[in-house]
Amino acid sequence: MQNMQEKMWAGRFEKSQNPNFEAINCSIEQDKFLAKFDIQGSKGHVRGLTKLGIFSRKEENAVLCALDEIAKKIDAGEIEPLPTDEDVHMWVERLLTEKLGELGKKIHTGRSRNDQVVTSARLWMKAAYDEHQRDILKVVERLVQLAQEHRDVLLPGFTHLQAAQPITLGFYFMCYASKLKRDYDRFSQSYGRLDVMPLGSGALAGANYSIDREFVASNLGFENISENAMDAVSDRDFVAEYLYLSSMLLTHLSSLSEDFILWNSQGYDFVTLADEFSSGSSIMPQKKNPDGFELIRGCAAVMSGRLMAMLGVMKGVPMSYNKDFQSDKELMYGAYKDVSLALNLLEPMLKTTKFNEEAMMNQLKKGYVNATDLADALVETGISFRQAHKLIGKVVGTAVKEGKALEELPQEYYEKELPMLTAKKIYETLDYKNCINNKKTEGSTAPKYVQKQIDFMLDWLNRKLN
Repeated sequence: MQNMQEKMWAGRFEKSQNPNFEAINCSIEQDKFLAKFDIQGSKGHVRGLTKLGIFSRKEENAVLCALDEIAKKIDAGEIEPLPTDEDVHMWVERLLTEKLGELGKKIHTGRSRNDQVVTSARLWMKAAYDEHQRDILKVVERLVQLAQEHRDVLLPGFTHLQAAQPITLGFYFMCYASKLKRDYDRFSQSYGRLDVMPLGSGALAGANYSIDREFVASNLGFENISENAMDAVSDRDFVAEYLYLSSMLLTHLSSLSEDFILWNSQGYDFVTLADEFSSGSSIMPQKKNPDGFELIRGCAAVMSGRLMAMLGVMKGVPMSYNKDFQSDKELMYGAYKDVSLALNLLEPMLKTTKFNEEAMMNQLKKGYVNATDLADALVETGISFRQAHKLIGKVVGTAVKEGKALEELPQEYYEKELPMLTAKKIYETLDYKNCINNKKTEGSTAPKYVQKQIDFMLDWLNRKLN
C-alpha cells in the first residue's frame, strides 16, 4: 500500500486508505491509454502558464522536453505505471516530477484533474473519430466495388425473412454503403460538439489564474472552448454520443453479418467464406463456421450495453464532477477497440467471400418473388390493385399446391384465370430480369438506378479521400 503522504492530494489526511477502497479508486489500468493525450494537454497547459508568467521560457522548454521524452518512452513500452499510480494524470505527473523535481510540481497550477481528464478524453476521442471515419471509408469502398462487380446478379430480396421481390446483389451492397455513409456523416456532425476544450474550468468553478483559454485551445487544436465551467467538468454527453455512434455503426455491421451468416448456411448457400475468416468444430469434422461475422454480431450487442451503462452512470449524479465518471474510460476504450476491429475485419472478409449466383437464382424461383409484378400488370388493364392482389394470390396458391414457379404454370391455366392478359404479357412480366428492369423510381434495384447510386457514392468517396 502506498504511504498516504506519498499521494499528491494527501495533505489533510491522517490515515492510510483501506486497501479495498484503494483498489476500486485506482483507475490506472483503465485510463493509461490516455497517456499520450494527457501529455499533449499538459503541454498546452504549460504554454498557457508560460504566457501568464508562471513558467519562464527556460522552464517551459525543460518541461516540454521532459514531457516529450516521457511520451516517447511510454509509446515505446519502456515505461509502465506503478500499482501506486492512482490514474494516468498522477502517473505522468510523477514521472515529470522525478525528472525535474520542484519544477515538475508546478505543472498542476491552475488545473484540476476534473478539467484535465475531460480534455485528455476529448483529444483522444477526436483521434478515434478520425480513425473510425478512415476505416468506414475503406469498407464503403469495398461495398461499392462489390456492387459494381455484381450489379446485375439476381437474388431474392427478403422481408420477414421470406423471399419478397427480386433485387440485384449490387443493389444489396449499395444498401449497406448508404447505411455506412450515414454513420460517417454522423461522426462528422458530432465532431463539432466534441471539438470543445474544457481546460481552464478547474474543479468546477473556473481557475484563479488569467489563463488565455483561447490561446491554449488553439495550441491543442480545439475549435472552441467550453462556455460554463461546471458544465465542462460534468459533461459526459460526448462519451454517450460516441457510444451511440459506435452502437449505430456496429448495428449496421451486425445486420450485414447476420445476412452473411444466413447466406452461408446450407439452406441458402449464397456465399462461401474464406478459410482465413472461418473456424472449425472441436468434435464435428465437417464444420466450417462463420465466426468472423458472428463475432462482429456479438460486438454490436456488447456495444449497446456500453451505451446503456454510460447513460445509467450519467443519470444518477448531481452537479458537478463525481467519481462515477471514472467508469467512462473502460466504456470508451472498449468501444474503440471493437469498432476498429470490426471495421478492419469486415473489409477483407467481404473481399474474399465468393458468391453463388446459381443458388441465388434457384432461391428466386422458390419464393414467387415475381407475384407483385404480375399484379401490377393486371392494374395496367384497369383493375384495382386490391382486386389484382386477390387474383394473383389465388394464382400463387395454385402454384404452391402444384409445386411450380409462377412462370412454370401452363398457358391454358393463365388463359382461364387471367383472360385480361395475353400469354406473352404474362410470361414477359414473370421474367425475373424484367421484374428488375421494370422498376422506374430513383433509388430502385433496376441496374440503371443502381449505377446512379454507385456513381454518386464514388463521387462522395473521391471527395472524402482526396
